[in-house]
Amino acid sequence: MTTIALTTQNRRHVTPHAGRCRHFMVKRVGDGCEGEWESRALAKEQTLFSCAEGLPDALRDVDVIITASAGPGLQARLARHGVHLVVTDILLPEQALAAWREGHLEVRPPLPAAASRADGGTCRCAGHNERIAQSDPAPSRRTDDDPKG
Repeated sequence: MTTIALTTQNRRHVTPHAGRCRHFMVKRVGDGCEGEWESRALAKEQTLFSCAEGLPDALRDVDVIITASAGPGLQARLARHGVHLVVTDILLPEQALAAWREGHLEVRPPLPAAASRADGGTCRCAGHNERIAQSDPAPSRRTDDDPKG
């Protein structure tokens, strides 16, 4: 069995910024069977970004993380822990999981920096948030400060 986690900060779409994500949808797949979706929430201090070494407890059993964006440092760190990071532009979790299972998603280098932020950081989401906003008639009211979001 393989445990797959998808970054789903808004609980509806595969979202960018894997290192900062606090909500994951997780499913075990393999051997002709598939488990149910499981929701896993992380506190701010448990995000992949905040856990400089290792993995947060909620993600220790994960084999693959599917996300809309992540930096090369996170990808390398996850690989050291045996976790494959897959970057996709597919918005819907079921479609992203199906594409992975069919071999249409592969581990590849993260997207290059798409834009510089005012704080000097870079964003690699390549417009993913805009695609989510355009496709979602009822955007989430949750914020990053909401422990449930």
